[in-house]
Amino acid sequence: PLAWALLEREQLLGAEVALVVGGRLAREKRLREVLGAGLGHGKSILRRVSDLFADAARKTAHETAPLAARLRPRSLDELVGQRHVLAEGSALRLAIAEDRMHSAILYGPPGVGKTTLARIVAETTGAEFEELSAVSATVAEVRAVLQRARARLGGNGRRTILFLDEIHRFNKAQQDALLPAVEERLVTLIGATTENPYFEVNAALLSRCEVYALEPLAE
Repeated sequence: PLAWALLEREQLLGAEVALVVGGRLAREKRLREVLGAGLGHGKSILRRVSDLFADAARKTAHETAPLAARLRPRSLDELVGQRHVLAEGSALRLAIAEDRMHSAILYGPPGVGKTTLARIVAETTGAEFEELSAVSATVAEVRAVLQRARARLGGNGRRTILFLDEIHRFNKAQQDALLPAVEERLVTLIGATTENPYFEVNAALLSRCEVYALEPLAE
């Protein structure tokens, strides 16, 4: 009788262990199903959270920026000068207003509003604004911007404007690194230069950009 009782006890313990293990496996399977089903939604939520942080960062940056930056014109109506390219009904103004802006080179002396105009384009079209200086930017930094632009475009459909100040300082290899992204319209390139772009910018890149000559403000 004692041996029989011990045998029954082992059988009962084995059944309990099997139930516990089975329940755990079922919970793990259900958890994997939930996570798998929600993966797409999770990515979407993460993208929205990332966008919220980006918007908050831009707002904070504007509030803490120097006075000159905070007073920078934020619309074409606030921008003074350059009526020869931004007059009502002009091709550039219509392209900005209708969100048809192509890659462009802004050519003119310092202080004529090249950076301001590029920011207005981004503000008007709702595109993300990325800024690099050709004086210090490397090919790796350019590729990082392009990688972010691709992720942004694929994630939420938001386009990117890459403003490259002093684009004439980029050598041929650096300018060539921009070419595929400009061709694919992965980014809208807006280059600024004080030098004649027809001599300083690669012909292949220049042929894919519109050139606008900006003039000094009148007295």
